Amino acid sequence: MKQLLTLLICTISVAVLAQETSFPKSYVGTWEGTLNWYKANNPSPQSIGFKVVFAPTDTANHYIWQLKYADQPVRDYLLKPVDPAKGHWVIDERNGILLDQFWVGNQLTGTFSVAGSTILNTYRLEKKQLVVEFHTLATNAIRKSGSGENLVDAFKMLGYQKAILRKVK
Repeated sequence: MKQLLTLLICTISVAVLAQETSFPKSYVGTWEGTLNWYKANNPSPQSIGFKVVFAPTDTANHYIWQLKYADQPVRDYLLKPVDPAKGHWVIDERNGILLDQFWVGNQLTGTFSVAGSTILNTYRLEKKQLVVEFHTLATNAIRKSGSGENLVDAFKMLGYQKAILRKVK
């Protein structure tokens, strides 16, 4: 009987821990900190205040997704499911722009191109902090090398942004 009770308690504990760290529920909250923006050929970052608000809506599996950079207006988006079982989500910028995101390797990640730049974004939890990163590169290749099936395109890295945010609400 003691073994059965111990097994039951362990199973419930694992289930509770899994729920606490599951996406997207574990991301719900207001996260604040500093975003460091590194630009090519400049070793010193530009540091600005950065805030992410992630909250449920009245629609199941739809989440408010807000980004706030320093004193700029809030970017008020929605995170919507496409195929959550396969880790596919979309950020709806509410202006006709949809950014596909994928849950890969315990992080939400996506890639999109705009105005000659391609941006790879990641959002992940580490040690109870939200780590947000943006890698920005030129959309057009600066070099093509190799041949046949080994043709390779290389791209210019334009910048990198990283924020380590703490949960404030």
